[in-house]
Amino acid sequence: MRKRGDKWLLVILSIVGVWMSVQLFGSGAPVEAAAVRIEVDGKLFETIEVTASVQFVEIPGYQGHNVLEISTAGVKMIEADCPDKLCLAMKRIHHRNEKIVCLPNRVFVEMVDHEEEGGGIDAVVQ
Repeated sequence: MRKRGDKWLLVILSIVGVWMSVQLFGSGAPVEAAAVRIEVDGKLFETIEVTASVQFVEIPGYQGHNVLEISTAGVKMIEADCPDKLCLAMKRIHHRNEKIVCLPNRVFVEMVDHEEEGGGIDAVVQ
């Protein structure tokens, strides 16, 4: 015989389970940022606009190379010569300021709004 509290506990656990699944596997949301900024060893390698077509970018790294897949579904590292391959386990990124990092190859990938290069005028003081 089940008690009323058991039913509430089951409902709460079900809601938490669904929420964790969405967080773990992603919502499949389309890309919100407009460009991908790629740096190698602290220097800008390339800034690529996100387009409707799937793009594959080969990035020469410090110890090897990485291959990045860019599409409206998100950005994902799909190949890497690094020894630990942690960058391949990182989830697909969709939103501005989300990052993928490959430390051994010194590759840094970030979602940005269009071509954010910085160095522009922040304010004018009179």
